[in-house]
Amino acid sequence: MSSPTLLDGDNVLVDMARRAPNPPGIFVLDDGMGLVAKRLEHIPNSDPPAVRVISDNGFYSPYELT
Repeated sequence: MSSPTLLDGDNVLVDMARRAPNPPGIFVLDDGMGLVAKRLEHIPNSDPPAVRVISDNGFYSPYELT
């Protein structure tokens, strides 16, 4: 079993200029219930543009957002 990338209580610096997940990476987003840090991947050829939201915690399934 691998360790999580971010642990509870970690400080995170956010580059507010980086707004698109290219290249893919960890981004902070509002999921409707608050701010979360998730891995985002751009979904090629999606119209409207969409991203895949992935949690390092395997308990949560990946999902897509436009």
